[in-house]
Amino acid sequence: MEPQQLNEIMKKIEHDGMQKVKEIQSSNSETTSLSRLPLAKASSRESSDSETTKLSRLPLDQAINQLQNIIADGGKEFEQKMGRPMTYGEMRMMFG
Repeated sequence: MEPQQLNEIMKKIEHDGMQKVKEIQSSNSETTSLSRLPLAKASSRESSDSETTKLSRLPLDQAINQLQNIIADGGKEFEQKMGRPMTYGEMRMMFG
């Protein structure tokens, strides 16, 4: 396989993985006003834009599992298209 094809495959897998992460983030967070949080008050010096925050509803262990699944799925796709497992360096390039 040519280096250009390898690069294209890696970019596609990276892009798909980032899309999945964005889907997880959007489906597992909600926007709320800080003034609605118990015991939280916005400083009078803060702008109204800073009074909005995202709160995660997904437990940490489930979030980690979902991220690991994204990497595993990318590895399977890579192996299917390349005919070999991805190297550690390739995995780091795609998933950080």
